[in-house]
Amino acid sequence: MRKGEEVMVEKANLGGTEPKPDRLLKTASGAETGVSEKERSKQRLWYLKSKGSVEGPFPSGGIRRSLLLGRCGPDDQVSVDKESWARISDVPEVMPQEMRLAENEQDPVLLRARLREDERSGRDRRRNGKGRPSAPERRRTEPALSARHREAKTELRQISREKEMPVRSLLVVGLLVVTAIGYGLYLGGPETPPDPDCSLPPAARVDWRNCKMDNLAADGVNLDQANLGNGSFRRSHFTGTRLNAADLRYSDLSDADLSHAELREANMKGATLRNSDLSYADLSAADMRYTDLTGANLGGSALTGATLDYAIWTDGRACAKVSLGICIQTR
Repeated sequence: MRKGEEVMVEKANLGGTEPKPDRLLKTASGAETGVSEKERSKQRLWYLKSKGSVEGPFPSGGIRRSLLLGRCGPDDQVSVDKESWARISDVPEVMPQEMRLAENEQDPVLLRARLREDERSGRDRRRNGKGRPSAPERRRTEPALSARHREAKTELRQISREKEMPVRSLLVVGLLVVTAIGYGLYLGGPETPPDPDCSLPPAARVDWRNCKMDNLAADGVNLDQANLGNGSFRRSHFTGTRLNAADLRYSDLSDADLSHAELREANMKGATLRNSDLSYADLSAADMRYTDLTGANLGGSALTGATLDYAIWTDGRACAKVSLGICIQTR
């Protein structure tokens, strides 16, 4: 996009008015992108394609917040140039860590993250005087527990503003406090995992998550149950290495040598294995959903029981939702 076209897009997003130098840009639907003109050149911005419309550009943090608030979903698409589009779930940069690690929608860590980002009150501001919605709902359906928590928070704020509080109001406050305490006990305190130590030598259960260790030489070592999630291991050597039950979620193993490696029951969801050598590797029962295997060598590898839902196969085509042990390619 040329510079002149970018200015026209920004004016359209702002209702045709000239933006101030540090004014936050908005989309046509009124959502703030969370980035000023001055900052746009300093970070990567994404266009969002959701429900047939394209909005943006947004910073990565804005996309992650919209996902937590349900304004878009993992199956919606993002692009940096409006030409090449990818599912949000395939782009780790814009996927919140809480959503990537959550097993289901009721995961306490995911619920806490959504409540943290939720600025709404318990009132439906979209309803007009006749009680009917005046605008369509942009967010996905949320858990009932989250809705009750937001309503309780709103009631507490309203009551705190009143100068005189009758007995009934005091009882309501007490009930809401008890509910809030119970909700906090239900979720429990946040568990902060220890920081990874990227200087640790290769060993079983080693914590190398988020580490950048390109060109690592780790042939034939025992890395069973190791945590390599979100790490970068491009062009690394893992020939004959044991990685059984290891966590390789969203790690970058492009051009890596994993020939004859053991990866039984490994969690490889969203990992990048472009042009990697997986010949004669044991991938039995591995979770390989959303894995990018473009150009990879899988000759002689064992894929018995491996989950390949939505993976990108070696020829660049996507695997269907129910792909177990074999890539059932979509048409």
